[in-house]
Amino acid sequence: MIGVMTHARSTFLASLLVFTAGCGARNPLDDGGSTGGSTGPTTITTGSTTTTTITATTTTTTVPEATPLAGHWVQQTIGGCINGEEWLSFSPPNGFVHTLVDRNFCGPHSVAAHFGDFSATPSTVELKWPIPDGAEGRFFTFTVRDAPFWSPPPPSYPGYVSGDRWLNVASYRRSGDALVWHRNDRRESATESGIYATSLSIDVALDASPDPSGVSAPCTMNVTIAASVVPPGGKPSSGTESFAFSCTATAVDSKVFAVIIPDGFELWGGTQWYDLLKSKGVYDTYDSLLASLFESGFKPVLSYDPNDTSALFHDSPEAWYFEMLSPPPDHAD
Repeated sequence: MIGVMTHARSTFLASLLVFTAGCGARNPLDDGGSTGGSTGPTTITTGSTTTTTITATTTTTTVPEATPLAGHWVQQTIGGCINGEEWLSFSPPNGFVHTLVDRNFCGPHSVAAHFGDFSATPSTVELKWPIPDGAEGRFFTFTVRDAPFWSPPPPSYPGYVSGDRWLNVASYRRSGDALVWHRNDRRESATESGIYATSLSIDVALDASPDPSGVSAPCTMNVTIAASVVPPGGKPSSGTESFAFSCTATAVDSKVFAVIIPDGFELWGGTQWYDLLKSKGVYDTYDSLLASLFESGFKPVLSYDPNDTSALFHDSPEAWYFEMLSPPPDHAD
């Protein structure tokens, strides 16, 4: 993502980038998407360029060859010294590469490719990949959009070729006729220090389906959030909270962009969600890690495409990855 960056996202990417050094890593998808083999890192140094690759043994999965995830997706983070790119590369049926490109403003640059695997359904995807002292895993509900929203553009460097699609990793998908949209988001990091894991399961229920025309209309939104945190060496915590909002569904751009916004909330920014959680006693009831997950994992302002109301999603920088027709770079100048 580019531009404004949340502190949580900055800390997360900074912790990932600490594993990289120097410049350069080749993406295996451009050699047929081969995965498997040793789980340890391989480092090759030529002059001032350091290439780090980590390979995971793959598991057998069944993924449609036509999955919309196939190809390369990138998210950029900029802030302070940080200028980093996180690439997700999918090669069906189960080939996956997680690539970090570090162009930070305060030190040496690097590219590190971590070879893992993935499995997917039409609305969810699970990713697994190794890191130098452990492994990472993610599971999230997604949607792929053909129309841009208000998120920043993809990074632009020599050799970069962007596509026309956007991957949203904070989506709520509707199934059947029920006016309920569901989202899962799980993250796990296993290192020598232990396992750190978070989980979110969120249901959003509306009293009426959003008008495909995008015409403004009053609505009622009920939200149930189940959250859990497992800190390394600490005590696991979990909780479930429910919220009810009077809201308005309205078009911002009648062709591509509409929002469901609770009464009294701002479209962008604002402290209303934090204030609501505080007034509800969330910060007094739960430990700081779990309370922060309730705050960062959801905002009651949800976007949708008036032409396709099967999905709701958060239109925030950390939720978007951009399609790239070019693979991750083999060096970072």
